[in-house]
Amino acid sequence: MTNFSVEFEEWYNASAERKQDYLPDLLLCHQVMSQATFTFSNKCIIYFVYMHGVIYILKSMASRKRKAQLPPWLQGVTVKKNTPSVKTVPVEKSCAVSKPVKDAEPKLSHKHALGVGQTLSVIQKSNPPEISNRNYVPSPVNDEQKLTVEKAVEMSYDEFCFKGSIIYSHNANECNILCDDIISSVAMETDLVVGFDTEWPVTYQKGKQAKTALIQICASVDKCYLFHVSCMPKFPVMLKKLLEMKNIKKVGLNIENDFWKLDVDFDIKSQDIIKNSIIELKTLANKKLRSAENWSLAGLSKNALRLRIGKDEEVRQCDWSQFPLPELHQRYAATDAIISLMLYQKLIVK
Repeated sequence: MTNFSVEFEEWYNASAERKQDYLPDLLLCHQVMSQATFTFSNKCIIYFVYMHGVIYILKSMASRKRKAQLPPWLQGVTVKKNTPSVKTVPVEKSCAVSKPVKDAEPKLSHKHALGVGQTLSVIQKSNPPEISNRNYVPSPVNDEQKLTVEKAVEMSYDEFCFKGSIIYSHNANECNILCDDIISSVAMETDLVVGFDTEWPVTYQKGKQAKTALIQICASVDKCYLFHVSCMPKFPVMLKKLLEMKNIKKVGLNIENDFWKLDVDFDIKSQDIIKNSIIELKTLANKKLRSAENWSLAGLSKNALRLRIGKDEEVRQCDWSQFPLPELHQRYAATDAIISLMLYQKLIVK
């Protein structure tokens, strides 16, 4: 009786997979109950355990039958898409395999034997793919890519094309008349801001510069005066007066250098002009934009005006003293003075 009770206790505490192994013991329980004499309480306990085991086994068998009818992914079975690699190991002599193949599955016991010339198929474990870019660091953007991005942003801006009127003068008397008209249009108590720029030929000689050939003055954004002073016998008197007037403010980029060169070339009082009547765009832009940039005219026009200036290197390096000055060169020269005036009008309201 003691051994029988131990068997029932082991069965009751066993796992689900092992409970079916105790089915013969349950049948033996029925035979013992019919032959031995137990008290009423012992019979109740034994029958309770007996019926509990029978019901559990019946339910487990029904559950497995239903589970077998389900698809593999609902049965908890892992479906492998890739076929595992097969390694063929030749065996020369008839022998019993006493040692399993390393990293092979399933393992072979001493009951498996092969004859001469037979081969052993071993399914190797598939290792997970190595992650080569585990610590991936993006490569820095090189200079070519930066230029490409900057070029793309630049090309998104509209190109400025001056379509206003250009008054080109290469005669000193004519230049005096035009400058007198500009001066007379300015009241003594008010100031006039004009766009200003100069051009001279490139000499390609160290320490030497050619004389100023062209002076551009724009009193409005739709009209520009081009005075070709290299074609005149002497510097026009009224042009000199216009440049020296305090109430006519000249605005441009690096405009101080232009006036110092005019002082060297034509004896202009540049010191007084620089002190009283010039406006440096670079200084004005850094003040209004709260920056400290070394602006170029093209860069400032993109930042403030959202306009792109088309610059032709052949035109920029041309001989500005040639006469007559071609129309393409005239448009190029007028653009810088017009843009300077437009930038001033844009920045002054910020």
